[in-house]
Amino acid sequence: MHLTLSPIRGLPGQPETVISVAGDVLTIDGVAYDLGAVPEGGRATPAPGAHPFVGAITREGGLIRATIRVVLDDTAAPDQPASPWAVTVTSGPVTCMDFAAFIDRIDRPGVLFYLDPPYYGCEDDYGRELFSRARFEELAEQLGRLKGRFILSLNDRPEVRDTSICASTSTRRCATGSISASVW
Repeated sequence: MHLTLSPIRGLPGQPETVISVAGDVLTIDGVAYDLGAVPEGGRATPAPGAHPFVGAITREGGLIRATIRVVLDDTAAPDQPASPWAVTVTSGPVTCMDFAAFIDRIDRPGVLFYLDPPYYGCEDDYGRELFSRARFEELAEQLGRLKGRFILSLNDRPEVRDTSICASTSTRRCATGSISASVW
């Protein structure tokens, strides 16, 4: 299933959208939508009403494609991003939330996080003010308290190497070049 997530900022106290996939069944905020009836090469247009779908639902090459409106925490993103996010999943939960809340929610020994924040100097590429430079330091603090392990992908620039992300952790492996990936 290929989902395009169209995030919007929630109201204070409004819960974030919870999504799960099991085969052709998409569960959004506890409501199951069986998309198995969408035929190969076909499309379904949801009737107007209270549902999270934006536009048509299609099936191409056996893959269901849908765009879903998701609500983020009111502090996660000041503005809606310029373009939606896309994910492809076969089964399991789809989590769309701020990195800090997500890490706090599932961090425990044995968990491996893959973190790919916007590259330093490109913070606004995914939407104005979605990730500021100050968030690099916030991320560094959180990684310093991590119970699990992580892989971090960042561009290799002197400014990145000077942040506490690199200074406060011991690097076991660091690839050089335009992108550095480290495991701590």
